[in-house]
Amino acid sequence: MRQVPNETYIPSDDIAKIKRRLIEQIVSMSDAEVRIAAKSEASLRAFVSDLFKSIAKLFGYIE
Repeated sequence: MRQVPNETYIPSDDIAKIKRRLIEQIVSMSDAEVRIAAKSEASLRAFVSDLFKSIAKLFGYIE
């Protein structure tokens, strides 16, 4: 696990990787997943929150 100054810090070199991963995740959503997200902003926020958590785990920011 890497040490970081605070819970919101992300090294600038990781930003591009994170953006790419987010875009790939959205592109890979099925039509049904897109419809669900479009119908409910709360569902989309939860999806993005979970996605960020998985990315944070991937980069070792959280366990």
